[in-house]
This record gives sequence, structure tokens and C-alpha cells, in this order.
Amino acid sequence: MATNDRYWFSATPFGFGWWRPSHWLGWCSLFIAIALVFLAGNSFPPDEAPLYFWSSIVAIAAGFLLICKIKGEPLGRGRA
Repeated sequence: MATNDRYWFSATPFGFGWWRPSHWLGWCSLFIAIALVFLAGNSFPPDEAPLYFWSSIVAIAAGFLLICKIKGEPLGRGRA
């Protein structure tokens, strides 16, 4: 876990990316993203509206990655 509270997501100790949320706002954004995926599945069933379903999944993932990029710890610090 990151000791700095200004980052919502800590950098992963290995590889490239972010680890689990390190701030309560990071946890909230993760749970909201998961809830939006379930909402997209209920609103646009994949077998009936695959284009709407997959476009909403891509938009949710892109939005969550943008939040991670903005509010996450900078990547490439070589923490190991």
C-alpha cells in the first residue's frame, strides 16, 4: 500500500500498472466501475445488443483507466 494519501491507486510492485486501491476514493471508483459493468449487462444484453454492450464496456474501462492515470501513483518508479 502507498503511504501517500494523495494517490488513490499505488503502483504495482512488479511489472507495469497499478495495484489495488490505496485510498477510500479509489475503492469507491472501483466499485462504481464494477456496478456500471453489471448495469451495462442488464441494460444491453450481449446477445440482443452486442454493439451497445461492448461499446459501453469499452467506455467504462477507458474511464476507469483514465481515473487510474490521473489519480494513481506515477508508473515506472522501479519500486522493486
